[in-house]
Amino acid sequence: MIVRELISILSQLNEDDLVCVSGYEGGYEDCINVEETEICLNVSKSDYYGPHEKTDNVAVGLRKKFEKRNAIIIL
Repeated sequence: MIVRELISILSQLNEDDLVCVSGYEGGYEDCINVEETEICLNVSKSDYYGPHEKTDNVAVGLRKKFEKRNAIIIL
């Protein structure tokens, strides 16, 4: 999803609705922050990790191997 798509969805919703994210082991938690960062795409092939990773968390020597994108992370 890109920001334009998210804005389109959010613009149709009640402005007073709560924004939540998935809880660590279930349930939902309040969104506490929105962060803009650069990520490397398709870093992880593991089933239990998301495929992308913050560029700062990828070893410097490996960063050039992956496509990078600016991303909005909702925490």
